[in-house]
Amino acid sequence: MDPLRSFAELLSSMWRARRPEVARTNRGEAVGRAAEGPRSAGVAQSPETLRARIRNRIVNVGTADPRLARETFVEAVLGWELGDDLARDPAFAEMVRRLSEHIEGEPRLNARLQELLQDLAREP
Repeated sequence: MDPLRSFAELLSSMWRARRPEVARTNRGEAVGRAAEGPRSAGVAQSPETLRARIRNRIVNVGTADPRLARETFVEAVLGWELGDDLARDPAFAEMVRRLSEHIEGEPRLNARLQELLQDLAREP
């Protein structure tokens, strides 16, 4: 079971609720581009796509600064899950910072994430 899946689903629902262009039908179903999420854009959103996205960003920023590497990871995952338009939201940087701090506050999760990011940065 993916421990971040329920977290990502919660963020996705919160994001859709914030977006004014998302209309709701009389049955409460969300409709519109924002409600459909990034997977509706016709681009394959696979775990391999996410891995490549994270790897590219980590290679660019490095892993010497654990905070920056962690924030880069959070940005990449949120963009993949919720759409890259999210980065334009003024509250996005604060959300990334807070999520990164939350991960840092979980020692086992933080250690596993840092190990993963270092492994990704070393991949050819």
